Amino acid sequence: MIWRKKVQQGPTTVGPRKVCPLCLRVYFDDSIYCRFDGQKLQLEESTQQELRRPIECPNCGFTLSTPRQRCPICGHIFTNFKEERDPVSISLIPEAGVPLKIDTFPYSFGRRDVIRHHFSEFVNTEHIIFTFENGHFYIRDKKTLNGSSLNGHAIGGRRYENLKKLQLADGDEIGIALDGKGNALLRFKVEISRAVLSREGSSRNAREAER
Repeated sequence: MIWRKKVQQGPTTVGPRKVCPLCLRVYFDDSIYCRFDGQKLQLEESTQQELRRPIECPNCGFTLSTPRQRCPICGHIFTNFKEERDPVSISLIPEAGVPLKIDTFPYSFGRRDVIRHHFSEFVNTEHIIFTFENGHFYIRDKKTLNGSSLNGHAIGGRRYENLKKLQLADGDEIGIALDGKGNALLRFKVEISRAVLSREGSSRNAREAER
């Protein structure tokens, strides 16, 4: 039998190079956070300069300062145009571990999301539910055994009969599984996607302009 040395293949370049600012690991995929220390990835300086570089139309030679699908002078369509869209999503940043990105709603958060945590036995199979309605995120406890909290205030548990959905804001703290003193065993920080924040800012400015 002939043993052949296995050649380790490097990552395929399928996207812009992103670097973890803490451990300096390089990612080529669509990852947002580092899989080792949970830090938010940043684009390399060379990639940022590449994205800011003006685009020249191959048909008429007109220089576009911002990427467009069609040239405004001759109407040429750029085949390699990729419109950047920030999907509607919400991220839960734990005190330790890998952040959880949620981009499908409604989403039932439960034990499967914290199965590796040593407090996972206190989390219900479906603990809380996230919804996205009219441009806002909402959270609601599903009458869980140990309850949950929002910014330190209990929002669910066995003693609650009518559980209301509460609106989430960027930077809120969600607590899962409360102990006897009302302290959460698991805590997550809420991070809302830029698409939703920019949409909220534009609608807020429109309302102020109407006044």
